[in-house]
Amino acid sequence: MSLRWILGLLLAMFAWLAGAPSAQAAVWIEKNSWSEAMEVRFGQWIAEQPVNLFVSGRWGGIATDCADAAYAMRIIFAYENALPVSFQGHSGQNLSNRSSQFDGAGEGVPRVRRFINFVSNSTNTRTLAADTYPIRINRQSVRPGTLFVHAAGGGDVPVTFRPGHVYYLTQVGANGIITYLSSTTPALVRPLAVRYGIEFAPFYRNSGYRAWKTPGASRPHYSEEQFSLAGWRERAFRDSALATAWTQAVLSRLSHRQASGNERLEAAAQNALSALRNRVALVNRAWRLYQSKYGGKGCMSAGDYDDYSTPTRDVKIQEELGKLRSLVQSMGGRGANAIYARYPLEIMPGYTVTLDQLWNTFMTETVLSVSEPEHSPEVRWGLSSQGRWPCPHRAKQYLGGDRINPY
Repeated sequence: MSLRWILGLLLAMFAWLAGAPSAQAAVWIEKNSWSEAMEVRFGQWIAEQPVNLFVSGRWGGIATDCADAAYAMRIIFAYENALPVSFQGHSGQNLSNRSSQFDGAGEGVPRVRRFINFVSNSTNTRTLAADTYPIRINRQSVRPGTLFVHAAGGGDVPVTFRPGHVYYLTQVGANGIITYLSSTTPALVRPLAVRYGIEFAPFYRNSGYRAWKTPGASRPHYSEEQFSLAGWRERAFRDSALATAWTQAVLSRLSHRQASGNERLEAAAQNALSALRNRVALVNRAWRLYQSKYGGKGCMSAGDYDDYSTPTRDVKIQEELGKLRSLVQSMGGRGANAIYARYPLEIMPGYTVTLDQLWNTFMTETVLSVSEPEHSPEVRWGLSSQGRWPCPHRAKQYLGGDRINPY
């Protein structure tokens, strides 16, 4: 065997190795595959996660909105169990654990965190339609780890219905009350929020109860039956009768018994408090930003305005308070003040209110007038009069055609 032949062989081997995919180049190496049993484990894992998952600990410091949190939790579970992931970004790119573009980010968790950030910047509630599929409505399909998706709408959709949202299911109670976990906008390091029950129908077929698509796996729970329940139709934005009928049709398939009045009351109160606490944090953050970045004058940029105005939140709070009062009245209405007093809320440092005190702020046709991030927290909580709109051109958006009917 000549020296020239040996050198040629070595050169060929080096060239092949240089062109071959490196095991270290992937975000992580998949050793397992998705299966029905693995999806059940994923659901159990989702149900066990603390609300501070992205605030402290191994995955602390990750900023999320609702879609970011949905993708990030799927990625974390896949990484910790050596499973593949493959998502479709909003520019059509494939987002996979096999990607080699994070080679310089270290190995293990640091690399996964970089991948999570990249996926967050490349996805949203609209891409979830491509990465998930609709499922049958029964307890085998609708379970912990299932997603409820409300995909974002376009400019032809009323302003209070445009933002998208997504929740993870963490529990389906015997009484039919479902527990959900989600983040919210804007993308910040924050605790996840818990919600009990959803009382609206999906507006589009790219929404509703959905399961993740998995690389190389079948879709065992696929069904579009939820889009034929209770006379469902697309774009029924303000049809409360349809929302109620659709929700009841879902509950009839999932519940073993009817929820008691006290169970429904507690769920409604906690939902109202959860929505209000999120608003407290956002209003305070918006006011600090307005002072530091804008000197407390003029109008926020379009991006900051979208992040810190609260029209959709305020309409949801209106709905939550209306449901709570209806439940109290259905139980006889006696002791209503005592019931509301169980749930104090600190809306500003040193200023605590109860849910009934917020009624006059939110239960009006002009509820959206307190949605402006350029107004002080006192105005945004109805503690002082609004006075002049800092940005009068935005007042037209709220006080024109998209008025809200009070309960």
